[in-house]
Amino acid sequence: MLSKVTPQLVVDGALPLHPVISPDGRWVAYTVAPVGRAEDHPGSAIWIAATDQSSSPRKLTAGTAKDFIPRWAPDSTSLFFGSDRARRGTIQVYRISVEGGEAETLTTWQGGISDYLPLADGRRIALVATEPPADEGERRTAGRDDAKVWGEQAPYGRLWLLELNSGRALVVNGLGDRHVVELAQRPDGGPLAVLSWATSELDPGCSSCEVHAVDLETGRVQPLGRAALEASSPTWWNTDGNWHLCYLATTLPGPVGGRAVFDLAVPGTGAAGEHRNLTSGMTVCPSGLAEVADGPPLALFADGLDTAIYRLDPETQRFQPMCSLEGLAAWLTASQSGEVVAAVASTAYEPMNVHAGPPADRLVRLSDTRPELRGIRWGRQERLSYKAADGLDLDGLLILPVGRSRRDGPFPLITLVHGGPYDRYADRFMLGVMPSGQWLATAGYAVFLPNPRGGEGHGHEFAATVAGAVGMDEWTDIVSGIDLLIADGVADPDQVSAGAAAGKEPARMTTTGSAPSPTPRRSARRC
Repeated sequence: MLSKVTPQLVVDGALPLHPVISPDGRWVAYTVAPVGRAEDHPGSAIWIAATDQSSSPRKLTAGTAKDFIPRWAPDSTSLFFGSDRARRGTIQVYRISVEGGEAETLTTWQGGISDYLPLADGRRIALVATEPPADEGERRTAGRDDAKVWGEQAPYGRLWLLELNSGRALVVNGLGDRHVVELAQRPDGGPLAVLSWATSELDPGCSSCEVHAVDLETGRVQPLGRAALEASSPTWWNTDGNWHLCYLATTLPGPVGGRAVFDLAVPGTGAAGEHRNLTSGMTVCPSGLAEVADGPPLALFADGLDTAIYRLDPETQRFQPMCSLEGLAAWLTASQSGEVVAAVASTAYEPMNVHAGPPADRLVRLSDTRPELRGIRWGRQERLSYKAADGLDLDGLLILPVGRSRRDGPFPLITLVHGGPYDRYADRFMLGVMPSGQWLATAGYAVFLPNPRGGEGHGHEFAATVAGAVGMDEWTDIVSGIDLLIADGVADPDQVSAGAAAGKEPARMTTTGSAPSPTPRRSARRC
């Protein structure tokens, strides 16, 4: 058993990603990917676990290629997934039985598939893919001419409907010259919600996102209006026979600011309703959405250093807390009935793993992706609460050197500043490529992980404070925390340094959300 942390231990581990529950709630499928890059084209594998723990998790694909983002067939008997096993870097769609065996190849698209969605009829899948390249594109590919010029030859993702039996693919033409980015079918087998950009090039594209509903039988496209900035995770829900569509997006003034859940009523014909912000005034921040076929949507909310599960109240159209999860949770997914949910979660001394259970009860760990970390002694991780120079309440984390307490200080201090600015440090296990607080703690350093203003977890007003002034007050928030640690005898004032922690917390990757409670933590059940 290992007893020390090495660089290899940090970067050669595995990470569970993109969990998705089967419609019947019996299984969770997820991707297991390497933390670092052991080779130029690292492989990832599809795993499956029983939500009731009746059997051990098992590996469905070999992981010798990039197998990722599993999605269930409507009858829960098979899984679709993307993979570049046929050609490195080019994603195609495959299907495999829940019992395992050989995967069936479903697409051989020349430019690969950027997104896909199995449809409720079980006969078709919706694909997002570029059109086959013209002669000029083929010439450039053959000549290895990969130069990219802004505004020229941008690859637009088009919506296609693939018939599984015949292999015939039909393009949906009614979306015009727009780039398709995300799909969600109405749970009753009705229309397809589509998010599109004006262009596939990121900056102008995300500022002009539109929402559409596509009738899968006639191909008719119903415009649902301009979406808010950086819209994602479209999610359907029904109240009294009326269908709504929720999505996550960045609130004004944007692009610096917090995420919110927006909602619109979708009529059978005609113009859609107003895009309403369902999370205005909340002191927590939506980070993930989960569609429930027979009820209102569920949502993950970043709540300070922790995460909570909320459910939308259809009558008030406000989100109400169901359960508080210690530390970080991401990628919420729900069964068709909503009685079972799953997420990837981590606490201060437990790495990221797949957890599942009822949404108002304790979630149980299903996966065990880093058993090699057991038996290692970690630095003590503490929660910090302190005030900024102007009195604003702030939080963060402190990791002490391994085997040491505050009484043994002062210690050399390294402050790791998260990016964003809309990001946060949740009270999760801090061993990774970045940030790697526990690795530094084994070398005798104290590590400060501050959450200055502008970040996630304290509502829109807190996040939007730095709009138009990035690099100003949030830097004084960080300095205030360092000064506090010096005053408390934790940090040596002659040995203080800082660095940037690249990357974001694992984020959202599923459907829906909304609404406030004046004291959400008090009313939530601790799982």
